[in-house]
This record gives sequence, C-alpha cells and structure tokens, in this order.
Amino acid sequence: MRGLQFVSRNFLFEQLTTPSSLDWLARYARSADTAILRRIVELNPAPEGDYCLSFWGAAGRQELLTSVAPSVAVLVADGASLEPFRVWGRQLESAMAGCYLSGEDYSIPVAAMSDWQTRFRNWIESPILHNISSARPYFDLDPALGNEGLWAGLQRNVLDAIRAEDSFVRVMANDCLSSLPPLTIFRDLVVEGTGAHSAVFQLEKKALQPIVDVARVFGIAAGCVPGSTSLARLGMARTMLPDHEGVFREAADTLRIVLYHQARAGIRTESDGAELPPAILSGHDRQVLKSGFRCILQLLEFTDGCRWLEAR
Repeated sequence: MRGLQFVSRNFLFEQLTTPSSLDWLARYARSADTAILRRIVELNPAPEGDYCLSFWGAAGRQELLTSVAPSVAVLVADGASLEPFRVWGRQLESAMAGCYLSGEDYSIPVAAMSDWQTRFRNWIESPILHNISSARPYFDLDPALGNEGLWAGLQRNVLDAIRAEDSFVRVMANDCLSSLPPLTIFRDLVVEGTGAHSAVFQLEKKALQPIVDVARVFGIAAGCVPGSTSLARLGMARTMLPDHEGVFREAADTLRIVLYHQARAGIRTESDGAELPPAILSGHDRQVLKSGFRCILQLLEFTDGCRWLEAR
C-alpha cells in the first residue's frame, strides 16, 4: 500500500503540468487517500459502534497533494464505548504512518460527538483562551468514511454556535494577519517586509496559510464550515461580495499557483513541500510568485477590520 501511495503521487506529479490542472488532481489525490484509508479500515476493522472518519486540515480541504500522511479524526457516536475506538485509532495511526510520510507527532484524535461539540463550542465562544490559532485546521473537518450523519450533526452544531457568537468571525479574520507574504524574491533570496533575507522561501507559512485562513473566514461568514475547499470558499466570497470579485478571483489563481509549486517540490523531494529554495525557480515562476505576493497582501488588507461584514 505504501508503494501504491507513492505511485499515485508520481502519477499526480506527471499530470501536474500547469496550475490549472490542480483542480481535478486535488480531487484525484483525495480519492486515492480515501481508498487507502478504506483499505486500512478493512484490514483493521472498527469496534462495535457508530463512527465517522473525517479528514481535516489540508486533507479536509482537498489540498494535500504530497505524500504526507493526511490528518484524520474519529467521531464516535455518544453511547458507544470509547476505549476500543482509542485503541483502534492507534492502530490506524500505525497503518497510516506505514503508508505515508509522517512525523513522530502524527496522531489521530478520537472523541465522542458530545466532546467534539464541546471543543468547537469552546473555540468559538472563547477563541483566545482555547488557542484558536492551533485549532483552525479542525474547521476543515470533512467526512471520509463511516456514518456521515455524525459529521452533519456536528456541522449543524458548529454553525449554530457561530451564529450565536458574532465576534468569532472578527477574531478569525484578525488571526489571519499572523503570517504575511514576503516582499519579493531578489536573485536567489527571499526578501521579507522587515528587510531580512533568506535563501529559503517558506511557501506554506508565508503564501499558502494566509490564503487558506482568509478563505476559511469567508467560509464561516457564508455558513459553510466545517467542510468545503479553499477554492470553493473563495467562490462563496465572490458571490457574497460581487463588487470585490476581482480580489477573490486573483486569490484563487494565486492559491492554485502556490499549491502547484508545493506539490511538485514535495513529491520530487519526498517532503511536505513547505519550503522552496528560490534557486530552483525559473524566471517566469519567480515573476508569477511575486505577483501572487501582492494578491495575498491585497486579500489580507481587504479582510482586516471586517468592514466587508456590513457590505454583505
């Protein structure tokens, strides 16, 4: 299965010739990951009880294109015995780590539905106290296997909590400013807004994360969280705020470009593709990325302050 997983990523690498091909290849990667997870469950049967396996983070957004192990969570129906599912979760962790690239901290959270609901309610009602910055990827939770009704129930609960807490969207929007794109790429160096220079471009932190975080904010505002892709969320923003359609269209194009470079670098080097040496980029790619930096900054400036909330 590990060999098949790498074959699927090599096929993706061969087909990923332009950023525009990313849309269907992202769906292909998600299908491959789901098939691998399904086979793992067949080899490691679940305990007695109702459950739903869900992807979250990049995998939940259908943006995991490298061979890194997808983040998985287990939603267990209330009333089912939780300890057997915790043991099963550790079995799944071991199997997933055997099929993908994974670090020592790779883990699969397992909790009853009532516990998941409490976690999300705490994040929404007291985001700073409960460290929303590290919890944001859980708002990308998307069902993969099992009883999807459990996930749908959690989604309804989360949306109800968001509607009751007006300040949550503003807190999430403000949190997007924690990571800003670099100023430019000059020769083989990345130039930050502070004037600092680096020989490595932090692709995920400085380019991908800001777009993903902003897209999530607009997904929350549109009432489509958990679930959905960043591209779909930016599409919702375009519909919600048609006067600013260009900002979101350019952000979507930039997201495709960033994911394209992350996927090609990650698959080629068998890594997560989070960092990219500018030296491997062509002159054209550098110009495209530099234009993307401006688009990301424009998107962040538009989101900051939440003035758009009154324009909906």
